Amino acid sequence: FSSDGVRPSAAGNTAYAASIAEALDALADVGEPVAHPMPTPLANENLQRATQIPITAAMLEGDWQQTPPTVGSRSFPRQFDHLWVTRTPGAKLTFSFTGTDASLFNLMGPDGGQVRVTVDGVVVGVKKQVDRWSYYHRLAGMGLASRLEDTEHTITVELLPDPPDRTVPIEEAQRLNQYDPAAFEGVALYIGAIRIVGEPAGG
Repeated sequence: FSSDGVRPSAAGNTAYAASIAEALDALADVGEPVAHPMPTPLANENLQRATQIPITAAMLEGDWQQTPPTVGSRSFPRQFDHLWVTRTPGAKLTFSFTGTDASLFNLMGPDGGQVRVTVDGVVVGVKKQVDRWSYYHRLAGMGLASRLEDTEHTITVELLPDPPDRTVPIEEAQRLNQYDPAAFEGVALYIGAIRIVGEPAGG
């Protein structure tokens, strides 16, 4: 059924498909479609208003390049039409929205930097784009703000000059014989989209 205890084999997929087909056949004979009122949400912090908005050149300040969604040998065309990339400290992304939560859909990797996050003119912290597996580029999310008052907000993300501590991913890369010192040089920020719970400014 599964060779690794997680992913089903071809036989497992067949068993799943047969079970679903049987259930659909049973449901097809249950009455006629009717309208059902939506119940009260179980939680006020549900993600009904969650949406993803594109990054535009007007949101950017400093040296940014719009590139295909490929970094080295890794490509992400199913997630992004393109990436906005900067390797210049001081480069900024600023956007406004009405809602409660905001994050970035981005890439994390060996050259990932750290950023200063400002919400409504107040610096709320520094986000470090590094973890154990940051010896290669992969999809990631960067939380910027959550549980804000449901009003209009402006958020700025600024790439800082100092890299985060990369000791752990370097050691992991060395352990796997995949360490490339050049890959860990400099600081960079790879952003594909903005994610919000709310509506974009003017939307």
